[in-house]
Amino acid sequence: QILNEFRLKDIQFVDIIDKDLGDYAFMFFNSDLTPKLDYGKSDLMFIKDFLGDIEELEINVPKDRNGAIKCYLKHAHDSTFNKMVPRNGYHFIPGFDINDWDVFRIGYFDKSFYVSEKVKSALEAAKATGLNFSESDRFNNPEPPKSPNKKPWWKF
Repeated sequence: QILNEFRLKDIQFVDIIDKDLGDYAFMFFNSDLTPKLDYGKSDLMFIKDFLGDIEELEINVPKDRNGAIKCYLKHAHDSTFNKMVPRNGYHFIPGFDINDWDVFRIGYFDKSFYVSEKVKSALEAAKATGLNFSESDRFNNPEPPKSPNKKPWWKF
């Protein structure tokens, strides 16, 4: 009920019919924001994350949605350690503002559930349990550097 007070991007709630779980519902994240990404500015790349030991992989990710998804399916979909991440943070096409949404998921290659600070605060104030939050620096980043010789500033 708390989440319904916020701006949810393609999220569906389905009540659980078990009488012992009357206050519970399944939450389906149906959002796919991959058509809204600016692939050139986001500059997707692959990393290997082995228990926090991060290594950038030399895999060229196409600068379009279909190519990026195919590349993800080939190199990371079935991998425990390989991940495709935006080198410059997520950037979106003109006319789409990610800040219009309080709860969303990118989809396909990023299955994380993102919530705004307002949602996080509301859930904490309600003493909701079973939640873990971690801050993401993948949003609201400045334009990526224009110079191809400049080292990326993405932090791992």
